[in-house]
This record gives sequence, structure tokens and C-alpha cells, in this order.
Amino acid sequence: MPRQDVRQIMFDKDVNQVYNQTVNMLRNKYYNLYRSNFKWNNINYRQEDFIMRKFWAEGTVAAFKIKGLDEIGFCGWARATIDMYGETETVNLVNQYSSPLIPSAVQVVDKDVVIGWIQSNRKPIRMLVDWYIERIAQVDMVINTNLQLHKLPYLIPLDKSDKEAINKVKDAVNRILNNELVLFIEGVDPTLFKAVATEAPYIIDKLANYKKDLENELKTYLAVNNPGVTKIEQLQLSEVNANNDEINSHDEDFKEQLDKFCERIKETLGYDISVEIQREAVVADGQEHEFEEAPGPKGGNEDDK
Repeated sequence: MPRQDVRQIMFDKDVNQVYNQTVNMLRNKYYNLYRSNFKWNNINYRQEDFIMRKFWAEGTVAAFKIKGLDEIGFCGWARATIDMYGETETVNLVNQYSSPLIPSAVQVVDKDVVIGWIQSNRKPIRMLVDWYIERIAQVDMVINTNLQLHKLPYLIPLDKSDKEAINKVKDAVNRILNNELVLFIEGVDPTLFKAVATEAPYIIDKLANYKKDLENELKTYLAVNNPGVTKIEQLQLSEVNANNDEINSHDEDFKEQLDKFCERIKETLGYDISVEIQREAVVADGQEHEFEEAPGPKGGNEDDK
């Protein structure tokens, strides 16, 4: 089968299909960024991966002691009863993969099982991530549309019967599209080459900046370092610190909820596990940047590097 031009494949696809593929690509990208921020201690890689996927998709997970084994297990859960404050009192454990190790009986919270969340609002990470990536994907689609509108096609009227002229014009057009600057062609009327102009304004630069701002907002929510605005070279120290404060606040919420989960596991089930959040210094273009100090009060911690 001959190799197809990627651009032609894109044009052949339904617009909704391209949009859905863009959303899925972005969802995978931001899952990886979210996932790389966390490191668990005293559990194996399978347990760690399961926990993080549950927090991403559902925002919560249950921990229980595996009967007959000196090991802790994790799974999803469904509420059975609640107390007078609306807190979950008993749960049924969700045996997603039909494992014989997961109890089928109703479990008492903070006695048989411990349930934990990754956010204080008890919502899945993916819920807000999807809100952003749908908008980022929409901007991508508009950028592509605007780009296509500025690819000026040539409208060339020809006589069907004059095959020699048609071949010469086709050759000339192919050479133009291959970026030849000078063409020497005999027997071709240069007035035939008429570019079709569009009235569409060029807005790709504005859309690209808007897309970058959406991406930075999403990275801030995921506690992933970013400059916060489009042009990092124009940032002042107070702006950098203010954005770092917001990143740190999300960091702290994740860490606080996960620490509470680990503490209850130790108290209830007797297993000592912990989690660390890992982040690197803010960089742009692979280089650390020095920022000009702005007048007025500073945001953030002056000792932060």
C-alpha cells in the first residue's frame, strides 16, 4: 500500500473524529504530567499505578487488609450507608477484576477499610482536566481552520482539449508548491495564475497565546511548574511568586489529602505508607530565568528557589 500524505489523511477524516483524537491525545499528555508528580513509598508499582488511576478517574480509592496475607489491597468502593453528617459509614468494595482477595461483605469505614480522596472537594482530577482539554482542543481546531483559510489556492481556467497546456500548467503549479523561486516556462500565460484571496483575518498568533494560557492554567491546577502567562521573559519576580503560590496551594491540597489517607491506613490497618510530591524549578526554553524584581510587596516565599 502506498504511503499516504499525513495532511491528506487529516483532510479525509471527519471533523469530530479529529477533535476526539485531539482530546484523547491531550488527556494522555496531562495524565502523564499528573502521574509524574507523585511518588509512593512502601507499596509496589502495581498498587501505585492503580491508586493514581483511581484518583484521576474517580477521585477516591479504598484500602483494606488482605485476609490471610500480610499485605494491603486497594480497590474502588460504593457507598452502602451514611451517618448523620453525610459521611460514608459502610461501603461495598468494587471487585472490578473478579479477584478472590477482595471481600464481598459490607465493610465498615475506618475499621475494615479506609477510604481516601486526592482533593478536598472529593472530585476526580479528570473532571476539571477535561474541561480545559476540551477548550484547548477547540482552539486547536480553530487554529487549523484559520491556517487552511490562509493557504491561498490557485484558480486556473484551462481548455480541456489543450492537454499540452494543461500538463505545462500542472508542472508549473507543482514547482511553485515546491518553493521554486524562479520559473522559466514557455507557452504558459502568466495571467492564468490567480491566487484566490480570502477575507479571513489572521488570528493564529492570538489563538496560540490563548491556547498557551489555557495550558498554563491547567498545569497550575495539576501543580506542574509553569510561568503562568505566555511570555515568560516579560515576567517580574512578584508575578512568578504569585503563580508559584497558586501552584503550591494545589500541591498542598493534594499532599494534605494523601497524608490523611496514609495516616488513617496506619492507624486502622497497621501499614506505614507515604507519598511525596516531586517538582522541579520553573524553566523556559531549557534555561533557568532571572526575573526583574517589581516594586511593591512580594508574593510567595523569598526563600523559594
